[in-house]
Amino acid sequence: MAGDYLLFVGRLVPYKGLDVLFRALAILRPPQPLFVIGDGPLRKDLEALARQLRLDVRFLGHVKDEELPMYYRGARLTILPSVNRQEAFGIALVESMACGTPVVASALPGVADVARVGGLVAPPGDAHGLAQQVGAALEGTLDRGRKLAQRVHTLFSWDAVAARMESIYAQVGGPARPGREVVASAHPRDHPVL
Repeated sequence: MAGDYLLFVGRLVPYKGLDVLFRALAILRPPQPLFVIGDGPLRKDLEALARQLRLDVRFLGHVKDEELPMYYRGARLTILPSVNRQEAFGIALVESMACGTPVVASALPGVADVARVGGLVAPPGDAHGLAQQVGAALEGTLDRGRKLAQRVHTLFSWDAVAARMESIYAQVGGPARPGREVVASAHPRDHPVL
């Protein structure tokens, strides 16, 4: 069963949108505690903002990779509030859902596709929209546990990704031709590339 906290995992840098998440949490009723895993140049500013908004935010800093699943499984939701296209995928979303925990993320290209597998999306940079989606996710009927983890495994396991890549290569390059040799091509400075 889920714990009593929300979770963010990532670098504490501007494009991750943690200030937007904090403002969303200040709107949300009832208030929800947030665990922040990760570090970065904005930590002191974010700690000050959390105090100013009177939020229950616990900055855990770096957590060992082998400990992350425990935090993902214990969270009610993992949230990725990124504000621009510097965030293109959101590996924390896949990790969270693989542990059975649903997500809420920004509706950015790529990120939204991942988040919709097991969660909701909100407009980037919109604290009110994010608060609304977090509230809906907390009250709603998003899949969690084994059912969500299996769906994510089917889409994002190494085998599934490799099969999709092979399919794309086959479409782009056509069928493999026996006896075709790969020849090194020259770099503009006459250094072989292959």
